Amino acid sequence: MTFAASTDLVPSYAANEEGWASATWRVLRQSVLFVVAMGLAGGGVAGLLTRLQPATYMTGRTFVVQTSSGRGDSETLIRTVESLMLSKQIGDDIVRAVGDDLSARAVIRKLSVSRPPSSGVLTVTVRDTDPKRSLAIASSLGSVFEKRLRSLLTARPGSLAPGFSVESWGTPSQVSEVPPPVSRNVGVGFLLGVAIATVGMVLRHQRYPVLRSPSHAVEAFDLPLIAALPTLSEGGRGSWNSLDAVEALLLRSPYTSGTGGTSGADVLFVTGPAAGDARAELVMTLARVLAGTDARVVLIDADLDGAALTRRFDATRRPGLRETLDDQRSPQLVGVDLGTSRIQPDGPAPKVALLPVGQAGSTQLTTAAARRLIEAIDPDTVVIVHGPRLPGPAPVAGLAKQASIIVVAGVENVTMQRDARAAGSLVKTLTAGNAGVVLLGSADPRVGAGGAMAQPTWRSRRTATV
Repeated sequence: MTFAASTDLVPSYAANEEGWASATWRVLRQSVLFVVAMGLAGGGVAGLLTRLQPATYMTGRTFVVQTSSGRGDSETLIRTVESLMLSKQIGDDIVRAVGDDLSARAVIRKLSVSRPPSSGVLTVTVRDTDPKRSLAIASSLGSVFEKRLRSLLTARPGSLAPGFSVESWGTPSQVSEVPPPVSRNVGVGFLLGVAIATVGMVLRHQRYPVLRSPSHAVEAFDLPLIAALPTLSEGGRGSWNSLDAVEALLLRSPYTSGTGGTSGADVLFVTGPAAGDARAELVMTLARVLAGTDARVVLIDADLDGAALTRRFDATRRPGLRETLDDQRSPQLVGVDLGTSRIQPDGPAPKVALLPVGQAGSTQLTTAAARRLIEAIDPDTVVIVHGPRLPGPAPVAGLAKQASIIVVAGVENVTMQRDARAAGSLVKTLTAGNAGVVLLGSADPRVGAGGAMAQPTWRSRRTATV
């Protein structure tokens, strides 16, 4: 197989800009599970905290204000009496009468006054976590208020309308227990969690925008688009079959130009800001397609920190790339079955082989070491390298310089544009044009420049065999 690299591939897309409202709605649709989870968490926390609160006990006391004044003066009088009941002086008198260590302000906060419209009936409700104290405050309120009212009339005669009386109606009502409002607070906590998650997700996507489409990926990476693929899977509604999608990538992309031998093995180097599992899935799907063309495939897991490809085949205990780099021995390849993601027993030369990460040894993959590694592999094979995340702490230059093509993988609506720009800038310093972007999880799948799946129009395409 011979790979071709474009030196001037610029896709022409229609304008695909979205406004603030549509971008916000898109973020909410994509983050609905997270938003709901935050709402449930908020409701759960609110419910738990409410259950830990003690019950409240309510005691009521009724007063009747009677006056012979006119309607306007009566209304003024009743409002004055209502305000006096919640004054600090009344609170001080209640504290002395009850003999509790509460402050006057604390006592007043436990009182509330209600009044039916246009009536002279005032109901004072005492709310307290102690039922005995609630009853004691309500019982003392009548005598305390009547005493304070007489003192006021004596000290300032004529200050209130003449011909009125304030009488206590009956005794304090029975103490009733009011449990904490668990259901109400759960609902409030849920709505608060949803609101916080919604605002947080919108602000996060505005501050750290992600790749929203193939055209945005091309702009952010500043690399030509090889393909935009939907969710890779073996089937299922809402997604392409992964083998069909990637076969279209290999056979219809402007990066491939038929088959044939080259000097040394053909090397696909898969890197980029996509997560290790996403890159590993792309590598395995590429291997399935190439194996179906009777090509021999060697997989190299060069992600020495993540080792997602090695973990896929449960080969973490086997020697591999680290040992090869450490003592410059021949690569210890193991046959693998892509269908079951298992290591094959020893036997004839496998169609697909794996060089796992290894257990101990060097972690520095220099250019010289990468060249020795590729030269030690049968030149009639296709090598697919599962590279480290880019940008990231691990070096990629060694294997990248040996690659026939560098596939930079990103994930739509996941990969941040700042990571894409950093990855694209670094890749362009390592290659002279043989690199392109594969956007995974795309809602706008497209491949290359030909066939029914090709959406962009390529301008000034000049290809050269690498």
